[in-house]
Amino acid sequence: MAERRRTMSGRSRERAAGMKNRPAMPSPVITRLSSLADTSGVVDGRGTAEHRHHGDEHEHRDGPPFPQWASCASPRSPTTSPRPPLTAPRRPPGSVSAVYVLMPSGAWGRYPSPWVSPNRAAGAQMSGKTGEPSIVILGDLRVDFRSRIRDHRFALLPSDHLEFAEIVMKVSGTAVNLARPARHHFSAVDVISCIGTDHFSSVIRSALDDLDVRCHLQEVPDIHNGTSLLVREPDLKGPRLLVASKSTPVSRLSIEHVRGVHQILESANVLFADGYLALHEASRAAMTEAARITRSAGGVFCFDLLPHHAERYFSLSELQDILEMSDIVISSARTFARLLSLDDPYPYRAEHVTALVRRNLSNTPGRDATWLLRFGIKDLQDTAVCRNGAVSAVYDTGYLAAEDKSEYGDRLAARELINHVLHGYVSPN
Repeated sequence: MAERRRTMSGRSRERAAGMKNRPAMPSPVITRLSSLADTSGVVDGRGTAEHRHHGDEHEHRDGPPFPQWASCASPRSPTTSPRPPLTAPRRPPGSVSAVYVLMPSGAWGRYPSPWVSPNRAAGAQMSGKTGEPSIVILGDLRVDFRSRIRDHRFALLPSDHLEFAEIVMKVSGTAVNLARPARHHFSAVDVISCIGTDHFSSVIRSALDDLDVRCHLQEVPDIHNGTSLLVREPDLKGPRLLVASKSTPVSRLSIEHVRGVHQILESANVLFADGYLALHEASRAAMTEAARITRSAGGVFCFDLLPHHAERYFSLSELQDILEMSDIVISSARTFARLLSLDDPYPYRAEHVTALVRRNLSNTPGRDATWLLRFGIKDLQDTAVCRNGAVSAVYDTGYLAAEDKSEYGDRLAARELINHVLHGYVSPN
């Protein structure tokens, strides 16, 4: 730990000091809610939330209701509840009757059961890691080019079409997209990835330097950095055209590079990786080794089940080893359904999720993990928390009310990971 503190930058020390000085969570005044729509908010980059009342239009409309929630904030109150101290009370496994977590909306929520396996969550706390929360992100680095056509829809273009519009270049990829919001919640953010040897390398390194995160990049010779092109229709709610280069440096991520940073992995509270690494044999093996190292030291492995059409690239059985190592799995409910060769109606509704989980989750790889299944509008309106073959909780993610919807899933995941993993056993008293 002493070595980690010496290597932290000035900005990281300021964030860590701010976290340690947070006020304790007050005794809650419980207000029963039929859904979390009343307390959903717009999460900004610093982890605060602007509370808005959205009315009844976001209530869960179909199928059997999910378990009732209790919120520590009045549904119409604009006051943001303070966050708890990061160091959780040390309690033995199984001794907690309720779990209080800070929602992405900024309100406190009470769960009837732990989100993460009690033994693993308690083990991470007993190891003393919670005093300085850290996350390691294993993922891709790319350079994005983004634009939007102004007056036409893709389907209505009669022929070749020329449009003069702004083209924005941005460093992207899992490693960067999650690191941006994670640095506002975790005292230490480490990125493990690969970088190529073309003129985009300096652009990528500069972007990572600006993020104030610690990078452990494997240089891959004779391969270009990944690039992607994103074009939107005039209506941002319409479909996107996304073209990504097939070969990227992270496909060459090696087990040796991962083992070379084993101390970073062993000290992490959370390791995050996604399914894009499973598309290539080398990066898949490196991800599996990173998960093994992190979990053997008491950390939590979170696997984001991507691409959204994962069934085009692998079967559920081919993901078995990764899912069985996972403590948390994030996925679109429709992605999970397609991997099971089931129908995936859109929008996916409450009764679909209930049936999907009840009939299938206890019989699939990763059954012991906590699954966060996204569903609803854009597959991001709501999240169902699933464990042991049942839905234990559901919440409105705040996506529909957010003014800035870009990379919302990454911002949401950063909030969930700091809350669910580090605050899972924080006493409300």
